[in-house]
Amino acid sequence: MGKRFLLASLLVILSLVFVSASFAATLQEIKERGAIKVALDVTKPFCYEEDGQIKGLEVDMAHAIAEAIGVKAEISLPGWEAITKAWDPNYDWSDFDIAMGAITITEERLKNCDFSEWYFMSGQMVAVLKDSPVQTPEQLKGHKIAALKDSICEEVASQLSDQLVLVSSVDEGYEKVLNGEADAIVYDGGFLQYKVKEDPRFRLLDQKFTRERYGVAMPKDTPELKVVIDEVVEKNRKKLFEKWFK
Repeated sequence: MGKRFLLASLLVILSLVFVSASFAATLQEIKERGAIKVALDVTKPFCYEEDGQIKGLEVDMAHAIAEAIGVKAEISLPGWEAITKAWDPNYDWSDFDIAMGAITITEERLKNCDFSEWYFMSGQMVAVLKDSPVQTPEQLKGHKIAALKDSICEEVASQLSDQLVLVSSVDEGYEKVLNGEADAIVYDGGFLQYKVKEDPRFRLLDQKFTRERYGVAMPKDTPELKVVIDEVVEKNRKKLFEKWFK
């Protein structure tokens, strides 16, 4: 009875492992399907909706990747929490083939997924309202700081204050600051620089807390797909930066 139970348990575990890995599409399978499923997070200017269209640096990169493969880009906007599944060891890659969303390449995330070459360099910064008395990061101690949940932003914010306001999107973070629920927001510098340029109600504190590289997240053990994506990224990153940030 004991041996039979042990054998049955092992079979269940092996079957779960098999299932969890079975949905990761190879390059050939993506070609046969005719589309690559790309998950993006809405964060302007990397991805946003305007006049009924999805635009942004990462949208352009997604289409360039699809074109290089010879398929169409099937883009979804599932939100940041869904995108974090990419580095969840239990994710079966059934919802999307690759993901972008200003995802920082880290050693911890590389344990469970693969990344392309970097397509954008950034670092965490702090934005406050233009008339805020806060002038330096040190003055944020004891203040409420908005930060994206389960992100590098949260890690940086926790070093500045013990009062965090965790949000699920950067737009939610901006609203928290505007309505007084937070005194500042920590987020990727590229986004905050763009926000300050577009919205004069905000200003930046003059300090970068990290040096980060964004990459395209994809399943491990898909080397042919990675080769194609790396080539596209290296070919297009400078051109897309100049298009969206200059």
